Amino acid sequence: MHTFTTQAFSVIPVNLFYTSVHHIILHAIIEGVSGGKGEHRESLVHAGIDPIPVQADSVKYMYPFQNCTTMIFTNKNFIWETFNKPSSGPIIFLNYDTKITLATGGIAFRKFFVKTRRNYAPHCWATFTILPEKEYFSRDADLDFIGYKPCFIHANLWSQYFILVTAVPDLMNKYVKSEPVLSRLNLREVIIVDVIHFLSNDSKLRLNYHNIYYIMAPTVGMEHSEPWYQMECLSNDCHKQLTATGKNLSKLNKYFWAAYSNFGGPKFSNVRELFGPINVGRIQHSPNGYRRLANLTTFHGFLSFWILQDLIENNFTDHKPLYFIAPINRIGLVSHRVLNYVIYGVQSYSFVSCYEVSSNSDILNTLTSPLDGISWILLGTCFITVALLLTAVLSNYSTISSDRVILMVGLTLENAVLVSRNIYRAVFLKKRHESLGIYIIIAVWMILIGTILTNWYKSCFTIEMIIPKIYRSPWTSVMDVEGIRILMPFSLLNEDDFQIEPLVDYILYLSFYIRLFNLCLEKSLQNVTYKRLMTHQITATKLYNMLLPYFGLDVNMTPVGNGVFTSFIGKPPPYNKSALHDYPIQPIEYDKGDTFEILKTLSSCGKVALMDSKDNIDAITTFLNDNQQEIRYVKGHDDFFTEIKGWTLFPVRGSYAEKRLKLMISSGIFAHWELIYKLWKSKKLLNHYANRSQQAVPSDSKDGNLVVENGGEWDVLQKREKIVKSNGSEAARNAKSRGGKDEQNRNEEGG
Repeated sequence: MHTFTTQAFSVIPVNLFYTSVHHIILHAIIEGVSGGKGEHRESLVHAGIDPIPVQADSVKYMYPFQNCTTMIFTNKNFIWETFNKPSSGPIIFLNYDTKITLATGGIAFRKFFVKTRRNYAPHCWATFTILPEKEYFSRDADLDFIGYKPCFIHANLWSQYFILVTAVPDLMNKYVKSEPVLSRLNLREVIIVDVIHFLSNDSKLRLNYHNIYYIMAPTVGMEHSEPWYQMECLSNDCHKQLTATGKNLSKLNKYFWAAYSNFGGPKFSNVRELFGPINVGRIQHSPNGYRRLANLTTFHGFLSFWILQDLIENNFTDHKPLYFIAPINRIGLVSHRVLNYVIYGVQSYSFVSCYEVSSNSDILNTLTSPLDGISWILLGTCFITVALLLTAVLSNYSTISSDRVILMVGLTLENAVLVSRNIYRAVFLKKRHESLGIYIIIAVWMILIGTILTNWYKSCFTIEMIIPKIYRSPWTSVMDVEGIRILMPFSLLNEDDFQIEPLVDYILYLSFYIRLFNLCLEKSLQNVTYKRLMTHQITATKLYNMLLPYFGLDVNMTPVGNGVFTSFIGKPPPYNKSALHDYPIQPIEYDKGDTFEILKTLSSCGKVALMDSKDNIDAITTFLNDNQQEIRYVKGHDDFFTEIKGWTLFPVRGSYAEKRLKLMISSGIFAHWELIYKLWKSKKLLNHYANRSQQAVPSDSKDGNLVVENGGEWDVLQKREKIVKSNGSEAARNAKSRGGKDEQNRNEEGG
């Protein structure tokens, strides 16, 4: 017999065995069992303390789970005798303990889940609780021992069976169907076994399978099901029947999904009640109906309606939901392994600023722009080399070395007249100096430099003159710039897609800096090796340490008091907006009247930048560059806050919402409705609240295009449409004026 005890298990009465289910002799002592019915049950109740042997052939209820990692919970009166035989799966014997609540299930998961198994059968988890009523239902103990006891396997692990071996099945039926237990079963498939069957000599097993999706009064159109499914099967076939039954019943989970969002008001409402207490009327299958729904809620509510549309419109929502659709949230680097994630995409962030913006308007830069620095160096090297070769060849016939350079310049500039007469006589008139090498050098230079390169340069130079000005920023990122001030919207780091009632200033600033504090703390604790990520880690550590005094904490996270954000009871205290004025990141909000003075701060062109999502910065940059002062703003990308966003869903067998969501994403339906929603309900950014009586078209942008570049990224501001419209209006007025004069002349001629 292989027996070992680990340190993690040693604190509770635990014996861990690798043994065979086929060779177990169980001696049970049942004392004080009540609630039984029938003669056999009465004999068990009155058995007192006499042991009742249950032979190995009566422990056949464990056979269907022989490929599982099995945990068997008993009370102290049970005696287990084992034989050393090969086993299909490990078995853990544990005693009930209502006082000590160690995470035995988590330890077992880490110990056995990655264990190499020779058995080809799929892995599963099985938890047997022998007579739990004796430990938990005969005293004032926590009745919800299934949901909260950490000694059990985690409820969100797949292929998990929870078997209740009991002498009071009616009490257990009522217990399992109670709302607290039902809402926390998750992936656990509950099976009740009546202990009276242990004394039966029948070869078939009798199992009661619990239907978590039972609906007492189903609506017309809903599938009918039973609360319990009684199975009579042989030990070799029971697991197949359990798997098939669970798979069939899992299709009913579609009736137990819901989502909370805002519909026409600040309070959260269940999307299942969209046509009930929420008076929004029926959503017609038309663009106007869908647009009305989009105006009532956030994108999360809009998407939830599409996922649960069949349930809502067919009124399949009269029962309490078990699962909820979460909004799009940030998926952290350390995510829980037992949850499901559906990726939405990578959230990128950008910045915009006019700090030390430079352009390519100088003449020298324009002349040298067709070639880069290395090309100019190579061209100069070739020029000097050829001039030296000609000097060496013609050294006996000309003492003026500049003539060779003049020859090279003349050929390069496609000049047919040779300035130096000496070179002309030495090269072309004196036949004794005919040299094949000289002719080859001059011919190659004329073809490659005098013809090909010169024409290519002129073409590129012409193109450079057509392209508008290019503006560059000295920053490639802003989070690591010393002494910078970053403006960031309150909602930028908010993970919830909800419309929240306006908060008081104290709560608004507190929630913003708490999210920033947690994000910087997470980044500072990451184990990274890349240079860029190490720079982010240093920046996050600095920002995190700067926030500690404002929360009344020291470097050891010990409360020291005197912080800006302190605990309070009742009404929050007033907030001093200048308290964190020296902090690099300042929260702002796009509102009417620009109360946060965003435009004024940015137009100062100081060491300040506005940071927002990439799409928002694209729109804001276009707006900022359309100004009368002709201030040029440049946008750039900063990956400090870059994150992966998606949906976090609890695992559900045959999850209806997850399947619908993935289908919408893969088919393009999600992208379509996301685009439509953004068109119907566009974000109110800085340009939405602006009040400009005149908008300037830059004089250096003749065709209405102004190009802004930062690190290779281009931002083309389209103003051609405005110019075309103004030109069209002027042409129409001129045509109308000419038409009036022609008509007047015809009338005079007719007269």
